[in-house]
Amino acid sequence: MLVVFPLLAFATLVSLMATLFPELGWRRSFLRAALAWGIWLVISTEALSLIKALTPIGLSLAWLTLALFCAGWLVLRLRKGFSLRRPVLDGLRKPINAVMMVVIIIIFVLTMVVAWFAPPNTFDSLNYHMSRVAHWAQNHSVAHYPSGMELQNSYAPLTEYSILHFYILSGGDHLANFSEWFAMAGSVVGASLAAALLGAALPGQLLAAIFVASLPMGIVQASSTMTDYVTGFWLVCLSMEFLALRQGKEKAQWVVLFMSASAGLAAATKPTAFAFMLPFVLTAPVILLRQVKFSVFVRLVVFAFIIFASINAGYMARNLRTYGVPFDPANTVSFRNEMMNVGGLTSNILRNASLQLHTPWPEVNYQLTRLIISIHFKLGMDVNDPRTTAQGEFNIGNLTTNEDVTFNPLHALLIGIVLLASLVFFKRTSRRLMIYQALVILGFVTFSFIFKWQIFGSRLLLPFFLLYAPVVGTFFSILVPAWFVSVVGVGLAASSFMWLVSINSRPLIPLPGRTEWPSVLTASREQMYFTSISGAYEPMKSITGQILDAECNEVAIVISGAGAEYPYWLLLGAPRDDLRIEWIVAGTPSARYSDPNFEPCAVICDTCADTPSYRGLPLVDERGKIRLYLRK
Repeated sequence: MLVVFPLLAFATLVSLMATLFPELGWRRSFLRAALAWGIWLVISTEALSLIKALTPIGLSLAWLTLALFCAGWLVLRLRKGFSLRRPVLDGLRKPINAVMMVVIIIIFVLTMVVAWFAPPNTFDSLNYHMSRVAHWAQNHSVAHYPSGMELQNSYAPLTEYSILHFYILSGGDHLANFSEWFAMAGSVVGASLAAALLGAALPGQLLAAIFVASLPMGIVQASSTMTDYVTGFWLVCLSMEFLALRQGKEKAQWVVLFMSASAGLAAATKPTAFAFMLPFVLTAPVILLRQVKFSVFVRLVVFAFIIFASINAGYMARNLRTYGVPFDPANTVSFRNEMMNVGGLTSNILRNASLQLHTPWPEVNYQLTRLIISIHFKLGMDVNDPRTTAQGEFNIGNLTTNEDVTFNPLHALLIGIVLLASLVFFKRTSRRLMIYQALVILGFVTFSFIFKWQIFGSRLLLPFFLLYAPVVGTFFSILVPAWFVSVVGVGLAASSFMWLVSINSRPLIPLPGRTEWPSVLTASREQMYFTSISGAYEPMKSITGQILDAECNEVAIVISGAGAEYPYWLLLGAPRDDLRIEWIVAGTPSARYSDPNFEPCAVICDTCADTPSYRGLPLVDERGKIRLYLRK
């Protein structure tokens, strides 16, 4: 029941925003409430962490305080004569628009069902996303701890902050996937609003919403604990505030406040956000300088920097202390493009764009692969040059529901059509639409310039598709009849069917040839954690079972940095007040945080040498690479 407090806080924030900014409508209120909720998430997490109060009581009080504050402010506003505006739904009564709205709701419901019944089973979730959440909950703090997976400490933490709150308040991970699901819902709202600000009629706004909701990569992430959708959502909020700033109808300080908050929250979620936000962040001051006096401009710029820095200060300070740099050091080095010239940029643009061109026809995919390779050859470049390539070899494969390599081919095709149409019908489009489109495309170019290409790169490009959705909706609204806009929207939704019902690792309805796992509605939740680490369930279950039988509550882990840690937590019954799991590490930056007084009664090791004992504990079992040392 404690999980109701953050939800109640959000509801009161939405109502408060609707009274503070009555002229902006419910969609804008929803997005600004989400930004305020995100800011409070950071403040409450960092503050409670300092006194090790990230507990059910601490978090409940934090969210209840916010809810009561907003409710009190709301009551004062209402007593002064302000009123809540009801959402305007007149346009949705038309059958053509109602159909599109129903389609969006269906997508919401199906992804929500999968998010609820499926456990967090993406490999990265088992490796570090959920593992860091479990450590933080155990430690009642987000301070760095000893770990053999430094990403657990160094990586931007905001998505995991939200997961942590619901993990602690609900006593488990049933709500872990809903951070990404909410980001999908928020991005749908934001894309439709951005389309409205760009001049789209209601059918175009709904098309922008369906474009977002039906993205295959978006659908598979909406029921996971990955971070790209949350990143994209904050960027959608930023783009909406940018459009509001350009309109110049609102007080600049409010827009600057929420725009800088959007940028700060995006940066605190994933480093890739910098590439997509940079064109907007650099253009915004130019617009602002035209609207206010220079002295006011300087104050607002300083104010924006303070907001951005404050949101990121906590985790950056911890990184500086542990690693000497504010950002994750390993990924910063391994994923940074080392060929920052025309050749490197051209290579990455071609490969990033062509990754979205997967078709159902293997021969077509093969020929497209050959084409990209031949272009590189003519440019005197290796398509898999390690200076521009992080992971995998370039290849355009077949359509798949595997969440690691899902792509958005039909949506990419629509983007290509709109891009060409914008050149042909330039005179029929507004200047603000062309500028917005240019900034989104420039974000894609910036991403290709900064980061190496990787075979899993489609998920990193999800924010680009979210930001481009309003352009698609607006252009179709301008150029074609409303009925055709609806046909395109319904067609996009229909094209996403196999991802909606049969994600490879967590299918709702298993489709032959698409998945080897049973439906999340009937499968054992415990076994569904292991869909991305096939064959690990039995040995891990046996090892943890022996620890439970021995009533051992002090467990040490010595496992590979490329391994899955979180399954040990869930199989040992976490979260449990009497359970303590700690890493044994040496020679790593986080080793300094090891507790010298920690005396485990069990050690789980998959990297230990062939030795009959470890730290005085005898070897009692060996399952493949996993060895268990246990006090008898």
